[in-house]
Amino acid sequence: MRGEPLAGREIPHPLRFSQSLPFTESDEWFACGTPVREVQGWKLYIPLTLLNAAELIERLVPILEKWCLHFKYIKDINLLRKLNAGMFGYTQIGRTRMATTASFGAAAELKSALSVPGI
Repeated sequence: MRGEPLAGREIPHPLRFSQSLPFTESDEWFACGTPVREVQGWKLYIPLTLLNAAELIERLVPILEKWCLHFKYIKDINLLRKLNAGMFGYTQIGRTRMATTASFGAAAELKSALSVPGI
């Protein structure tokens, strides 16, 4: 028998972080910061689950904003549920892109924010 779906905390709106953070929104995504065209760099995909999405976004957005990176994240928990269930396409499962950067310093700080002591 199937139980009730997991309920995570609601995903925060970009204005919760900063009134000056520029953002646009589509039906599914918040896109924050000023888009830049990097010649090369890293696309950082952060897999979000229903239980960790709000916490990870709250942890990462201040760093992304500090480094003036363009980033996007899923707008709400129900859309995240659909994304992780493959309803945006099989190849999109777990592919919540947070940022694109050519800065090693930004990537290192983001990695540090994602690190859990003892693991």
